[in-house]
Amino acid sequence: MKIPDYEFRGVPDELIDFKNDVSVILNYGKYQPQVVSAPPNWKGERGEFAFVVSATTAALYAYMATAGLTWSKVASFTI
Repeated sequence: MKIPDYEFRGVPDELIDFKNDVSVILNYGKYQPQVVSAPPNWKGERGEFAFVVSATTAALYAYMATAGLTWSKVASFTI
């Protein structure tokens, strides 16, 4: 599903630019996840994820908690 192109009238150009940027990200998959070299140790936002890459291995970590520093390894693989 894609979000429609809403028409904003009487608002600053910056708001229209922001709306257009968000539409591009959501509709065309222009989101790039974080890639780090060690497992995350910061407090994330629920649903946030990051790839941990080192030499020939990688893992996908996701933050699913609502409090604390609980990152879960979702998958690991060889690159």
